[in-house]
Amino acid sequence: MSAVSSTKALPGAAYPIGAVARLTGIEAETLRMWERRHGIGPSARSEGGHRLYSEHDVAVLRAIKVLLDAGMRIGAVATMPHEQIHSEADRLSSATRGARALDDNPTLLEEIIEAALALDHERAAELLDRPRLFADGPHVVRSVYMPLMHLIGERWAEGRLPVGVEHFTEKLVTTRLLSIFQAMSDGRGRRALCACAPGERHECGLIAAAIELRAAGFQVSLLGADLPAAELATAARTTGAQVLVLSVTMVPSRAARDALVAALQSEPLASLPLVLGGPAAPALGAHLARPLTLAPSIPGVVAAASA
Repeated sequence: MSAVSSTKALPGAAYPIGAVARLTGIEAETLRMWERRHGIGPSARSEGGHRLYSEHDVAVLRAIKVLLDAGMRIGAVATMPHEQIHSEADRLSSATRGARALDDNPTLLEEIIEAALALDHERAAELLDRPRLFADGPHVVRSVYMPLMHLIGERWAEGRLPVGVEHFTEKLVTTRLLSIFQAMSDGRGRRALCACAPGERHECGLIAAAIELRAAGFQVSLLGADLPAAELATAARTTGAQVLVLSVTMVPSRAARDALVAALQSEPLASLPLVLGGPAAPALGAHLARPLTLAPSIPGVVAAASA
C-alpha cells in the first residue's frame, strides 16, 4: 500500500474509494487524509487518476481499523510493516473473542471449584491460567477471579465448602492477582495507598482494587494484608499518598479497631480522602468521626478514589 500513483492493472478486484469506505467502515475523507499525511494509499490509480484499492489494501485497512479501535494512534500504525499490522490485529481480535467467551462461560467457575474441592493444584492452576491466554489481566480479574472468590465465599458461609478449600483457592488466586498487578505499569495520576486493616488477611479484594486503580491511571502503593495502624501513617508520609484505600472484610479486634480509628483521625491520615471497602467497612466507618466513602464494589473504589 503506497501513496505513489500507478496505472498498472491490479491482480484481482480493484475497489474505488467509496466501495472501500463501505467495506472497511472508514470514511472516504479519512482514507484521503491518511494518504496525504501518512502514505497509506491505494496500490494503483486508474488512467483517469482515480484511486483503486486491491484486496490486499482492503485487508490492511481493516486490520488498521482494529488497531485504532483498540486505542492505537494512526501515526504509530502507519510506521508498522503490513505483517506486523495483521499480527497485532489478529492478536487483538483473538483477545476480544476470548474476553467475550469468558463473560459467556459460567461453567468455568464450576470447573475451578470442582478442581479446588479435589485439592487438585495442577488442574486448578491450569483452569485459572487459561483465561489469561484470551484476555488482558484486568478483564480476567473482573470476569473470572473475583466472581470465583465471591462464589467461594458464599458457599463457605453456607457450609457447602470446607475452609481448607477456600484457603487453597485464595492462595492460587492471590498469586495470580499479584502477578497481574506487578506486570502493569504504574499510572501518572494520584497516588493511592492500598492496605488491609490490622488483622485482615484476606487481600484478594484489595489487590483487585489496586489493579483497577492502576488501570484507571493511578499511581498505586500496595501494602497488602494485616497492616498495623501505626504503619499506615509512616507509609502515607513515605509515598506521598493522596488517597487511602482500606480493605475491611472482618471487624478488627477492639484494641486493633481503636488503634486504627485513632490513626485514621490523626495526621497525616486525617487529611487524606478515605475509601473503605469490604463487608465490614460500614462497621468500622461507624466508629470514625471523619469524612470517608464506603465503596460497595471494586468499581466503586475507583469512583470514590477519583472523586
